Amino acid sequence: MQRRVKRILIHPLAPMVIALTVAVIAGALVLGFAPRKVRPHLFWYDVPILAPFVAFVFERARAHWQGGAPPIILDLVFVGIALTRAALPIPWYSGHAFFLTYAGLTSTTWFVRFAALVVLLEVAWFKIVVWNFDPTLLGGIALGACGALYVRKRARLFRRKKQAQLDYAAVDETI
Repeated sequence: MQRRVKRILIHPLAPMVIALTVAVIAGALVLGFAPRKVRPHLFWYDVPILAPFVAFVFERARAHWQGGAPPIILDLVFVGIALTRAALPIPWYSGHAFFLTYAGLTSTTWFVRFAALVVLLEVAWFKIVVWNFDPTLLGGIALGACGALYVRKRARLFRRKKQAQLDYAAVDETI
């Protein structure tokens, strides 16, 4: 049973289908149960980020299961920093922009990149047009890009180290 579930979750379409399903269900719950005053904000600003977030989590889990992921602690740190913005009123960066930039630049699947870009454009529209240029957009994009750059550099080192271990193992087998 566990192998079957793992095989389904590793399928390339699973993250996309599950991510969109989660976003649709969350949207329906917001429309049905959220207080009328906050409903538009939750529906148009908070629900859309669920699709790239869920797909990002699935992508990282699949890479981890297949043994090709860099240490997951880096993702936890950067996603944690982005989520901190939801709990604390940190004034100089947007958690949405931070996560979406980070996810878009570090992901390997087209769906996560595309979903992150679409939702980032929506976030930018809110922050520039609706909220009269909220400067936290730029801070979030800058932090997300810096985090992505750091993770990409660490991932290259991780791949080189893993390849070196494989090379040493191959040499040991021939001796």
